[in-house]
Amino acid sequence: MTALQDFKGPERRSEVTDALGEFEAARHQVRLAMFALAKEQGSSFSDLARALGISRQLASRLAAEAQDTQQ
Repeated sequence: MTALQDFKGPERRSEVTDALGEFEAARHQVRLAMFALAKEQGSSFSDLARALGISRQLASRLAAEAQDTQQ
């Protein structure tokens, strides 16, 4: 067998893709929780967007989604 066959590239690629998907889902849930907490504390979504380094448009979408998930 060659080194590439031993590495099992397709399996590893699939594992990495799955791990990245799980990471992105977890990051999204953390962001939603942060926006929900910001709303409870009366914080500005613009301030939170700036702190997270994201656009105000993305902050607005996350804020709306956070509100929808809490209802």
